Amino acid sequence: GRFAFGGLREAMQSRLDGTGWRPYSRAALEESVASGKSVLIDFTADWCLTCKTLEAQVLNTAPVSQAIDAAGVVTMKADWTHGDPEVTAMLDTLGSKQVPVIAIFPAADPNRPIVLRDGYTQASLLDALKTAGASKRSDR
Repeated sequence: GRFAFGGLREAMQSRLDGTGWRPYSRAALEESVASGKSVLIDFTADWCLTCKTLEAQVLNTAPVSQAIDAAGVVTMKADWTHGDPEVTAMLDTLGSKQVPVIAIFPAADPNRPIVLRDGYTQASLLDALKTAGASKRSDR
C-alpha cells in the first residue's frame, strides 16, 4: 500500500491540538486578560530555526510546562510564518521586528508585558513567569 502523508498545515495544526496552545488573536488575548488570566504568547515562524530550537529545548520542557500549569497561564502561538498582519501588528506594539519573541501579559498588570526577544533560556523564562505571577483565576 501507499503511505498517506499529511500536508504541512495538518502537521502544524497537530502541534497545537491537545497541547493547550491556542492560536493567537488580539480578541483571544483581550478576552483572556479581561477574565483575569496571565497570558504567554510564543511569536514564532516555521522558517525560524532559532524558534524551533527554543521551542524544543526550552519552551516545551517539563519545568516550563509545570510552571505554566501551576500559574494557570493561558498559552498562545502567534504564527508569523506567512507574515500574518495581526501578528505583525502585535510584534510592532511590543517593539520587535523579528521572531522569536515570548510575551507574557501578567494578570495583575497586562499593560506591562514581559518580553523576551531573540532568545531565552529556561531560567529566564521561568523567572519571567514567576515575575508575571499567577492568573487571578486559575481555572483555564
